[in-house]
Amino acid sequence: EQLRRRALAPLPAGMSRPLALRQALTGRWGEGGAPDLRQALVDVDRASLAAGLQVLAAALAGLRDALAQAHAAAGLVWEAETALGRVLIDLGTTDDERSLVAPLLLVDGGGDDRYHFLDDTRRPAIALLLDLAGRDHYASAAPAAGVPVGLLGYGLLWDAGRDDDRYDGADLDQAAAVLGGAVLVDEGGNDHYAARGHAQAFAMGGLAVLLDRAGDDRYEALTFAQASAGPAAVALLVDAAGDDRYRLAAEPLVAPSAQRPDLNVSAGQGMGIGIRADHLDGRSLAGGLGVLLDGGGDDDYQATVFAQGAGYWRGGGLLFDRGGQDHYQAIWYGQAAAAHAGLGLLIDRGRASDRYQASQSTSMAAAHDGALAMLLDEGGDDDYRLGDLGLGAAHDTGVALFADLDGDDRYAVSSEACRAFGAAIAEQPDGPAAVPNLGLFMDLGGTDRYGCGLARNDQRWTWPGGGDGAGFDGVAPFRLETGTVPAPAGPAAPPRPWREAPRGRSWP
Repeated sequence: EQLRRRALAPLPAGMSRPLALRQALTGRWGEGGAPDLRQALVDVDRASLAAGLQVLAAALAGLRDALAQAHAAAGLVWEAETALGRVLIDLGTTDDERSLVAPLLLVDGGGDDRYHFLDDTRRPAIALLLDLAGRDHYASAAPAAGVPVGLLGYGLLWDAGRDDDRYDGADLDQAAAVLGGAVLVDEGGNDHYAARGHAQAFAMGGLAVLLDRAGDDRYEALTFAQASAGPAAVALLVDAAGDDRYRLAAEPLVAPSAQRPDLNVSAGQGMGIGIRADHLDGRSLAGGLGVLLDGGGDDDYQATVFAQGAGYWRGGGLLFDRGGQDHYQAIWYGQAAAAHAGLGLLIDRGRASDRYQASQSTSMAAAHDGALAMLLDEGGDDDYRLGDLGLGAAHDTGVALFADLDGDDRYAVSSEACRAFGAAIAEQPDGPAAVPNLGLFMDLGGTDRYGCGLARNDQRWTWPGGGDGAGFDGVAPFRLETGTVPAPAGPAAPPRPWREAPRGRSWP
């Protein structure tokens, strides 16, 4: 609590939880003369905020480990009201149904439980829940009502069982943080996560982590979800194993996209997004870092606009899939795409055959306006289907790199202009003079098929004008490998004890 107060002490006077929630969900900054959330995102003490979340996560993990060995405590029930909120310890294994305001601490010993979290101003600034076993259902009645929500505070939910669980939420749920920290850990089972938006590892001015250790899981939302990071934030979704499905639905329409107003903007599945206000009041903010890490399995990713390793307005997005026969589907700005000094990365490891589809534009390693985008597929007989502008295409001072390392691949581009395969395109008069485009396409193995343009199997080509663009198909004149850094030999060093940094400083 002391670290939370320290982190929030620099915030503008009058910045409350309802106000921060409203501005985060609507983007109406400082409306009616209210304190501006953008200023709070700049002022918050992020080092203290992260330190507080670390302390709570370590404490909850320690409690889980201790209770796993505390057989004598089985069946214990204890409840207390504290200055920081309600504490309830119930180590029984019955099937409980609880309708409650998120508590300071709730520990449940097991059983197939149902939690229904109510919207109430009495919700504490810190909320922790540990459920040790069972097929559980967690549901929230309103935005920010669930436990794993850090709204000017902290929220941590740890489901330690290996059963099939279900999570149902509205906005700001399932590891979501605004000027706070949020963590959701599920140890296993075939789980289902469903929310409206701003969920499933979403952060703005804080840190949000969703970790699912095992099982064939489903993630469903409409917008700003599945590793979506706004300014001054990191959002991390880690699914360690299983055949998983990630879906950011086009409708019902709740957040129209600028590119396709009839569809929701996805802004997720590894997305960093800034606040662009150069056409409004000029108070823009760089985006954060959104990272989706999938540990393997045959996965399916579905989204609309800005998703699957995408960055906007100095934000960075990464989608890393460790292997399996995967399917990526988007419409615009997907699959390693970035705009306005953003960063978009998609890395697919393994030798399985993957499918990439982007029906309209600016996808599959496409960079616009000072952005950087890279797509790397390690191998397999892959299928790429693009509408326009991608596959290593740079536009108006962008830098784009596409690399497929092996396999008999097929490429199809529906646009007659075929702005792909290392295209470098300048449509702004001063673009190339300021910062040249750089587009590069490489397919380094297999017998490949191309549907348009200069690209051919076992050939090299250059883009005819407007910047520096080139493509290469064939055995590489160099060796390109992917891998991980090996762990150092010998026993692991003991963790350093946590200690507070002096006020106004942060430890390296």
